[in-house]
Amino acid sequence: MIKYASIKNLWKTDPATKYTTMIEGAWSNPVFEYLQDQIWIATEKIDGMNMRIMRAGPGELVRYGGRTDNASMKMHWLEKLQSYGFDKGFEIFGNAENVCLYGEGFGEGVAKGGLYGSMDFILFDIKVGDTWLERHNVEDVADKLGIRVVPIVATGTLSELMAYVSRRPLSKVAEEDLVMEGVVARPEVELFDRRGDRVITKIKAEYFPEHGIVTQNFQSKHNIAKEEANDEQG
Repeated sequence: MIKYASIKNLWKTDPATKYTTMIEGAWSNPVFEYLQDQIWIATEKIDGMNMRIMRAGPGELVRYGGRTDNASMKMHWLEKLQSYGFDKGFEIFGNAENVCLYGEGFGEGVAKGGLYGSMDFILFDIKVGDTWLERHNVEDVADKLGIRVVPIVATGTLSELMAYVSRRPLSKVAEEDLVMEGVVARPEVELFDRRGDRVITKIKAEYFPEHGIVTQNFQSKHNIAKEEANDEQG
């Protein structure tokens, strides 16, 4: 089944700094610039391993994989996913074909490790055939399957979402104090560009104030100061 496409940064990254900084105002996709003042929905970006849970059709076995068909999965992760009972749970999709759940494996042994807590799987998208499910449907499926779903952490224009991430808020998923890796944002109404790709972007905290990367112009424009971030985190 189809892999989950890479999500573009909101702005282009700068090759002169080995892609560790963004070029302010250099939109990675002209669609983002056009839609910048519309309302976008932002979910927490989890620092983990991309995983897929797939079923080709009714009566078929549920398969587990990484982001691509060539990505291997360690046995302890396979056992963890199997423990959710997806073979039975996928019955909620009835006769639907080519069902794919996209999520992140996170926790101990992955990226930020123990700061997130014990190893777990969290859902962020579902595709059934050629259709991406809407957010409320994704939440409904997660509830019926007894799994977690990435939380919505902010809504607003792209400028407002950048300001939110720049304040380095704490993760809503991690069990310990951990700065959120960033957000994944999509328009309030699901849209596709002229190539048929979804309009979706990511804004990562690593590009913002604590790393001295955001320009003074951006900070002044959005009234961003490190003190705000400190106040928010208590």
